[in-house]
Amino acid sequence: MEIGERIKHLREESRITQAELAKEIGVSPGNVGDWERGRAKPRFDALLALSRFFQISVDWLMTGEDTSYHKEVYPEKIVLQRQDLELLPLSNEEREILMKFRTLTESEQLKLKKLLDGKDTSTPLLKQ
Repeated sequence: MEIGERIKHLREESRITQAELAKEIGVSPGNVGDWERGRAKPRFDALLALSRFFQISVDWLMTGEDTSYHKEVYPEKIVLQRQDLELLPLSNEEREILMKFRTLTESEQLKLKKLLDGKDTSTPLLKQ
């Protein structure tokens, strides 16, 4: 799989259009289309923006392999800290939740954050 195919796969998995991805990472929709079709390759700043947006390593984006860590070396010694969690790729379910969160109004996002933090006990988790 080439870099353009990986970008397209990530974008489709996230259920966003080329235009939406372009806006999120600060490039033109034409750039995204060219990458996906293999007509061009993203510059480093775009690779960095893509890796941050999709929460994947630049290494994986470029090669399809993630060599940034090898958990099999000492799996019992791995302790993840908060900053490490921010670098882990999202599961499909987590991406879906994130995309739904982004469609909420600012007020709805704030209510959900309070609910998740345990500060809002007035909102039932499930409507009866």
